[in-house]
Formats: sequence, structure tokens, C-alpha cells
Amino acid sequence: MRSGPRIALLLLTAALPLQALGWRSSYLAGSPLALALAGGGTAWTANGYLIEINPAHVWGVDGESIGYGYLRMFGNLGGHVLTWQGRLRGRPAQLRLRTLAEDDIELRGDVPTADPLGTFGARLMEAELSRGWMLGALQVGVSLTVAYQRIFEYSGRGAWLSAGVLGNLGSRVRWGLAVSHIGVGEGLGSRDLEPQPWRLQGGAMLKLPSLLGRIGIDVGLDSRSNVLPGVVWETGTGPWQVRLGLRQVAGEYRLGLGFGLLQDRWRVAYAVSYQGRTLGLPQMIQVSRQL
Repeated sequence: MRSGPRIALLLLTAALPLQALGWRSSYLAGSPLALALAGGGTAWTANGYLIEINPAHVWGVDGESIGYGYLRMFGNLGGHVLTWQGRLRGRPAQLRLRTLAEDDIELRGDVPTADPLGTFGARLMEAELSRGWMLGALQVGVSLTVAYQRIFEYSGRGAWLSAGVLGNLGSRVRWGLAVSHIGVGEGLGSRDLEPQPWRLQGGAMLKLPSLLGRIGIDVGLDSRSNVLPGVVWETGTGPWQVRLGLRQVAGEYRLGLGFGLLQDRWRVAYAVSYQGRTLGLPQMIQVSRQL
């Protein structure tokens, strides 16, 4: 009675990003800034919307603000992000709630060409709290994430820690180091605890003269022993910023382009990125307001 749906789930593995990526889907961009920089920016000027890259970016929190972001990929895959930033007991903090969902997926039995048995959805939900501390002249950040994912009738829970540090070498050079996803997650269906797909990443940023902006390099290593090199650049004048990012992931190149606009208390950011054959051309927009 249940063999059909189970076989269908296996057949769909290559077609559904959330199923194919598993807990790696948590690495999908959570802000237009992260998407534009193609997952780079480890040593960027501290910015609260790069905490997913390096938790030490929590030191970029400037006053209290709230934000909403919408990520659109292909088909029915999309995501929503709610963010609060401010101070807790005198230290910078950020709370981020995120969902990624793919709805109206056709469920098929043993014969893929037959009429679908019905539809179902796949989703990932996360809650992440980040805090910052000073260690001498170094900015340190730690993030705790709890997550839940579900596809068809299978579900799993996960929890992990991420940590990072930012420092300066003189007035023009900045360096950063971060480790992400140190924790465990339940396998879909099995409920067996498995190590999270960790990532170690380091980088440096150089401030360029005037409108040339700043440029950075990143080198990462993930749990699959993939080396992840990348380069990022940003420039701007007045309230505008333009960003570019290029990164190599598992033999494929990811290219990001985005912009930011600050007007009074409002901040708007948009990005589009080519993510290779698997993830296509995701886009994200985010609006935030200082309180």
C-alpha cells in the first residue's frame, strides 16, 4: 500500500531542490546582500544581513530595525525572511525567522507517466539568534539555529552553532574567519541523527580609493572537501550601492549582482544570481526600516 509513495519520493530526489539538498538547503541565501556576493563577504564591512556568512557581522547592527525579504527561485520554490536587529543587554543581536517552501508537487506511484496520486509540499523552517562580543580588538559573533524540514510525510529537526571573528590590519585591510553549521540533524524518515554539512571560510577585504569601493576574496572548505574560492566587490555613492560576487562551488560558477538603496529610515535591497544548473536564477528583494 505504501510502496508507491516511497518510490515516488526517491524518484523525485533529483528534481526537488529541498529534497536533493537536504540540510544543505539552509545555505540558500537569506538576504539580497548574501545572494549578490554569491555567498562571499566573510571579511566585509560588518553588516547584519551577512550574519549567515559570518556571525561576527552582527556587529554591523546599527540601532533597532525590522525587515522582510522574499526569495524567488524556479517553479513553486520560494522563501520568506523576517528579521529583527537591535541590542540585548548592550550587545548587538539579531533574530531571524525563515521559511523555504515548494508547494503543489505532484505525487506519483510506480509509473511516473501515470496520473498523479495527489500533491504535497516540501518546506524548511528556521529560527536563528545571533549575538556579538568583543575579544580585545576583535569582533566575535555566535549564532544558534534550530530548524525543521518536511517533505511529504517525512520530517526532521536540526540544531547547529555558527561562529565567526572580524579584525583589521591597518586602516584599509580587514580579515574574517567563520565556521558554520556545527551540529546535528535528523534524517528524513529515519530520524537518525547525522552531522550537519559544516563549512569553514576565511577572507580578506581591501578598501580601494574613492568610488572604486572595496574588493574582497574568500576561500572556503566544506564537509564534502570542496574548496570554495570567490571574489566580491561593492561600490556606491550617496544612498546607492552596487555589488558583484563570483564563486566556484562544486565545479560550477555562481555569479551575483545586486544593489541597495537607503532613504531616510528605509532600506531596500535586491539581488539576482546565477546558481548553476541545479538552482537556476534565484532573485531576492528585502525591505527594512529602522525603528
